[in-house]
Amino acid sequence: MSFSAGVIRGAARQTLGVLVNLCAYWAFGIPLSLGLGFLLGWGVRGFWIGMAVTTTVQVRSNPKP
Repeated sequence: MSFSAGVIRGAARQTLGVLVNLCAYWAFGIPLSLGLGFLLGWGVRGFWIGMAVTTTVQVRSNPKP
């Protein structure tokens, strides 16, 4: 997904990487994308914006090893 995810894997902290990815996508990204896409009526553009924001959150929340 991102450079920092590879660094976390290389530092033998895979569990941390899995938790960050699960929280970023399942707890934040999917509800955001569905909300933008369906509730606000933005359609596919809302899904893309939601996933872009989610990737940004994921990259920002990966701690440095």
